[in-house]
Amino acid sequence: MTGAAGQGRRAPSIRDVLALQASAGNAVTADLLRGRLGDGVVAQRQAPGLVPAPAGPVTRPSPPLRLPDFGNTRFMDITPRFDLFYEPVGPSPAVGKVTITLRVHVEFRDFTRGMMRRPEFRGKKHKWTKEQLKDFAFPSDEKKKWVGKFAKAVRDGWGKKHKFALRDPAFASHRATCDVEVEHVEDPGQAHTVVYAQWVPRGAPRLRSVVSGGFDDTKTALLDARDPDEPVTFDRAQRKQLIRQLGSFDHNSADINSEVRAGIDEFKRRFRRLREPGGSFAVSVDKISFGFTGRATSPGSAAYNSDLALRRAGVVADRISEELGLQPQISLSVGESNASTDAKFRRVDVTASVSPHGKVSQNVAAHEAGHMFGFGDEYVEEDAHKKGFRQKFQGDQPQHDDQQDQHQDVKDTVGEDAAEEMLVHDSPSIMSRGSEVTPGHYTYFLQSLNSITSKGWVVE
Repeated sequence: MTGAAGQGRRAPSIRDVLALQASAGNAVTADLLRGRLGDGVVAQRQAPGLVPAPAGPVTRPSPPLRLPDFGNTRFMDITPRFDLFYEPVGPSPAVGKVTITLRVHVEFRDFTRGMMRRPEFRGKKHKWTKEQLKDFAFPSDEKKKWVGKFAKAVRDGWGKKHKFALRDPAFASHRATCDVEVEHVEDPGQAHTVVYAQWVPRGAPRLRSVVSGGFDDTKTALLDARDPDEPVTFDRAQRKQLIRQLGSFDHNSADINSEVRAGIDEFKRRFRRLREPGGSFAVSVDKISFGFTGRATSPGSAAYNSDLALRRAGVVADRISEELGLQPQISLSVGESNASTDAKFRRVDVTASVSPHGKVSQNVAAHEAGHMFGFGDEYVEEDAHKKGFRQKFQGDQPQHDDQQDQHQDVKDTVGEDAAEEMLVHDSPSIMSRGSEVTPGHYTYFLQSLNSITSKGWVVE
């Protein structure tokens, strides 16, 4: 018996196939069934009583279309805030690497008696000991170590927190990790940030560290020498998934006007979105904690403004509770505290959260590096204006430089959810009280990667 039916021959029956298997073995039989013997017609098994029809010629499947990729191209972007280098490896599941490099020039400063008049040390805040008065010089053997400690703090604080992913149907899929490194340069003109490491006598209060300079300018930073390796702690941090400042109310009024009404509607829209499956609030509503805090402008008596602010909070709490089907909520008032005559203080701050309060710690050097990358503070500091700094109220949009709209940058680049979780509040975020780097904190890295590759990546 031949392995296939030639011209004028019948196709082999099941009985023929079994006989061939017994006499010639499995390999020959398999070749027959694959059409490798004879003229390419394959015997097919049919139901009893049916006449098998000869199959057509076997056509090999076309190879999958190969999508374009980056090939051997490597990418580098030199920005005023950091350098980005991307070495593609791909396509997925292979993973490439993005390296962010922060170039710094460090200068070391000794403590002076003049610094004892700074707010951190002045008056009754600290009594200097004899040992501290002898401890003004930055130890020489600590200087080189300090640069290494700073580099480690930034690397550990910001590196490998998220991955980048490229999902373009017309381009090969790619992914990349993100390393963050610090390079010390001898020439301050080659640095993204010139860092002044300030020695403070051991046991003295902490110096307030600060990063200054425009968003696209060379920055300067003043850091306490202890910042890279002596963390600070905060006892009551809480991630709030929804924060809104509802206002402005009309002057001397607690009635809901069109502006407040629009704010309530926006709060409800966002709340309902977070209630959808997979959202932060996709839990029993009794597990969500709400906050309603009224405010007022400064004109008038403190007592009257406190009462007015409480009435505003109560009106908003009642309206939102009624429209969302919530239990009655507690309202609070801070009156005119830290307010001015600005109409923005005629408002109610509304929050919703499913996260507990908790104790967090923060590496201050890593936090300050966030300013070097372009991000503003996210912690609450209502009285900062009394210390010469920008006031920061719960629900504010964080800002490091007035020339740059950080909130809009994050929203446009990473998304609304990322921008929302970076609103000012005492949270575990690295730019607030803790050490968490959220997807939004990779915004400017992502913008750079998108620009040099001419692709639209996302943060995972």
